[in-house]
Amino acid sequence: MLLVGFGGAIGSILRFLTSILAAHWFGAEFPYGTMIANLSGAFAIGLVQQIGGETLLIPDNVRIFSPPA
Repeated sequence: MLLVGFGGAIGSILRFLTSILAAHWFGAEFPYGTMIANLSGAFAIGLVQQIGGETLLIPDNVRIFSPPA
């Protein structure tokens, strides 16, 4: 449970920082931060899931950060 909570905390902080930076760089008319966070998060989860499911490169305690397929 602690690993899942830690992963959620990391994700929340990164999403917040991404939103602030995107609003600063691109303006606040469109939620670019949310779009960037969602796309990069989906890519990261897919990458961890794919590598973790087909190889032994990612240990079990790291795989808990991504949901099961």
